[in-house]
Amino acid sequence: MENENVIVEELIENVIMLDAEIFSEEWEDFLEEPTSYLPQTKPPLSMALPIPDRNETLLIYYDQGYHYTKQTLSTLKKHVQEEKFLDYDCLSKALKRVNCFGSRLFPMVSSTTCLFPFGGSIQHAAWINPIEIEEIKTTDSGTQIKMRGGMTYCTRIGKRTIENHAMNALVLLATHRQDRLYKEVEGQIPLDYLCLPNTPFMRSICQKPLLQKFPLPIGALERNYDSERFMKNVLNVSKVIHSGVLSYDAFSKLLK
Repeated sequence: MENENVIVEELIENVIMLDAEIFSEEWEDFLEEPTSYLPQTKPPLSMALPIPDRNETLLIYYDQGYHYTKQTLSTLKKHVQEEKFLDYDCLSKALKRVNCFGSRLFPMVSSTTCLFPFGGSIQHAAWINPIEIEEIKTTDSGTQIKMRGGMTYCTRIGKRTIENHAMNALVLLATHRQDRLYKEVEGQIPLDYLCLPNTPFMRSICQKPLLQKFPLPIGALERNYDSERFMKNVLNVSKVIHSGVLSYDAFSKLLK
């Protein structure tokens, strides 16, 4: 039986280009590699890509790819817990409530990085770390997203749409960091709370209005997120109580 988790690792060469729509030879090359597992120490997550015509995912950590046999959101929810990302279900509800980070395709965020989704349903969207983008180009066939690790992802989604999703994720990351670090960092704009690489992509977006102003007052995002987390924990406790198996240890774990 196929391992449900990781079944491939591949060093990505600069010539590798993966098409969002077509299951090409490049995709096949990854899937033909022998079984491998994520190392304990790994570079930042660059992308989570839906494999064309399959409910499977390719995670890219800088220049290495790992294949999983679940859709992108399910795969990410399992693995981002290890990297201290916020609870995505609670974050999505909080972002709907504050109503300034879009209405459907919400980013994921941790204290140091973020991922934005685009294309298709949220369950099996492509997810990209904007900090790992080297450059975005428009071609006759669509948009090419070149990553710092060397891979290029080809999509039919327009360049401006991808840029807007990327900036939205970066502003969310900055807002989260401001809520946690406002006593330590005297920043005025989102860029003051971000450590960004000097890439063509970052140079092209850093002066745009979206990155020049916070959409929320300090603490608003954190309060809404914490409220959603509390409600989720209460509901979980209620389910355990009704099941008749609630213990002190179980109750403590649910409230963490």
